[in-house]
Amino acid sequence: MKCSELLRILRKDGWYPVSQKGSHVKLKHDRKE
Repeated sequence: MKCSELLRILRKDGWYPVSQKGSHVKLKHDRKE
């Protein structure tokens, strides 16, 4: 599994990126921590 595939799955579940530094992406979900 590639990183882009994992990010696509997480975005479909409601996660969204809040910040990115280099290749590190921080994600947030409104109903989850």
